[in-house]
Amino acid sequence: MGRTVYCGRQVTAALLCGVALFSSAAAADWTSTLDGSVRYYSWTSDHGWPPNWPGGKGKGDQLYIPFGYRLGTNDGITDFSITARSGYVSSSQDTTGVKGSSSSFTDSSLSSTYSYLGWAGFQPALSLALNLPTGRTNFQGNSKNGKMDPDVVALGVTGEGFNFAPTLSANVPLSETSMLGFGVGYTSRGAFRREGTLPGTTTKLNPGDVTTFNASYGYQDETVALQLAASYSLESTTTLDGAQFYRSGDRWLLSATLAYAWNENWTTQAGVSMSHYGKNDVLTLGLPPLIAELFNSNSNSYPMSLSTSYAGEDFSIGPKLTYLYRDHNAWSPTSYQFLPAKSSWSFGLEGSYAASDTLNFTGSVERGWVHESDNPDKLLGGIIIPGTGVPPYSTDSWRFSIGASIGL
Repeated sequence: MGRTVYCGRQVTAALLCGVALFSSAAAADWTSTLDGSVRYYSWTSDHGWPPNWPGGKGKGDQLYIPFGYRLGTNDGITDFSITARSGYVSSSQDTTGVKGSSSSFTDSSLSSTYSYLGWAGFQPALSLALNLPTGRTNFQGNSKNGKMDPDVVALGVTGEGFNFAPTLSANVPLSETSMLGFGVGYTSRGAFRREGTLPGTTTKLNPGDVTTFNASYGYQDETVALQLAASYSLESTTTLDGAQFYRSGDRWLLSATLAYAWNENWTTQAGVSMSHYGKNDVLTLGLPPLIAELFNSNSNSYPMSLSTSYAGEDFSIGPKLTYLYRDHNAWSPTSYQFLPAKSSWSFGLEGSYAASDTLNFTGSVERGWVHESDNPDKLLGGIIIPGTGVPPYSTDSWRFSIGASIGL
């Protein structure tokens, strides 16, 4: 059944924790940074979004303006920071049958981290992150058509509920060039209302809480920087209008990042990761209890990136290539639970310019391509129903971004 989230108690605990950490660092010198950017995304596709809409070719765009503020201090023994972030997003889709637009602020985040650096072989840290529901979750009428593919635009959704996420971690230096890291975090996710199946209706979704264990290894010398990371997450039951809805399968995430400095000007960086979810627990014929699904409806994802940059005295610039492959899930292609394979490419140029010791500008331009494989017509009652599948489709996109950060 649904769980009650005592937001007031959680916020009070967060504030008390923040006051305690702030007090311990009150005598130190503080630095602050204000940053923001303007990002624009434009796409055209063989299909609109969602891709199973029969309206034919589609197009859309999104304007996203994230901004944030960070306050921090480091006296060599303790490191403490507070970061606040939010944003504004405006999306529009022009596809026959699913035309629409929406705009709103996004959810806001407030996070703080306190690290103790006074022990040579053990550096503990306590972090606390809050998601504040300042974004929009309920889209009615044509505004719901402003939701678009998150592989093409910055944000597919703009909001969820109040989240409370403490994390306890520690770094263990192995030498002057290498370090191990360990951590455990818990995210309590609050309920929120979203649009229902019928026009004008809403439902109350209460996502499951998430517990995550992670470990990492880092190495860095004058020319090489290597980061290896692994995490394991498990989730409690999600409810819909107070009734059991589903429980997401356990998740594994593995990643590796390697950077190599060829000389004082040129650096190349490569990254690869893999995520895997286990089988979900779902309702059978719409009735409880939840049981493991027959086949895994989740796909594995493999993001990859490669970039090279040239750094001058006060600027850097270079190309970047990204690739994402999502394999098809384990259901039969004629099942409604089938999810086809999908690949996404992007290639672009990114750079930065330091106008002064405290003012820095960034910018990027990217061209992207997305392709999703055939999703065949579905089998119902032993009969293939024409028109229930989605043919292969491709989406082309452009992404532009310009931003700035200033130390105060």
